[in-house]
Amino acid sequence: MADIGKLFAALAANSGGKTAVIIAALPQAVKLKLTAGPKFDYDIIASVATPVKSLYQIDAIGLRTTLWATWGLRAAGHASTSQERRGEFVD
Repeated sequence: MADIGKLFAALAANSGGKTAVIIAALPQAVKLKLTAGPKFDYDIIASVATPVKSLYQIDAIGLRTTLWATWGLRAAGHASTSQERRGEFVD
């Protein structure tokens, strides 16, 4: 809890922390929620993200490809954009 106190003291010194959210690994988030109690009015979110591993670390083989692409304008002053809505592309 001392570390959390130092963190919020630093935020307050820099005019921050009014809407702070704490994101922690699952074991630390549970421990913090149990330790802080119901009067702690900041959100505590448990992260279940997996650590990033490189191909070298897991002894795997990867394939890198480089593809050529060209871009062109069909007519001067025109541009095309698209938006994704519910998995469908809409022009």
